Amino acid sequence: EANFDSSYTIPADTLKAGTTITYDFLGIHTAQTGSEDHTLLVKLGSTTIASKAAIDPGTNDVFSGRCTVTIRTTGGSGTMVGYCSLAFGASGTGAFVTYNLASTAVDTTGTLAAAIAIDRQASATDGDSARLDIMNVTIE
Repeated sequence: EANFDSSYTIPADTLKAGTTITYDFLGIHTAQTGSEDHTLLVKLGSTTIASKAAIDPGTNDVFSGRCTVTIRTTGGSGTMVGYCSLAFGASGTGAFVTYNLASTAVDTTGTLAAAIAIDRQASATDGDSARLDIMNVTIE
């Protein structure tokens, strides 16, 4: 599993109860070789907010999403809730699927990276590639 090179680092002690973090992103699978399953992940720190598994990308398939996370409580044992809508497929064909994030622990006292990651299956060939073209993070 590896984060794409675009991410946003939230400084320690920035998040307060009621803070909302919104991710908007778009990427493309620039090349694929063979049938392989990948997993797309939306991350806050080391926590996976949502993931779309069993993606068998074709060249020029796109992936996109919008995720919203709300901080419920803060501190070393803070909590968050949220949802994500993720889509994958050839341009104009990907249907959005919505994922719920039930109350989950988050340590708001340290820095947190808001990131999109891809987990390539172990047998993926080196000829596969993907890039993240748009990554917007809004904190309100």
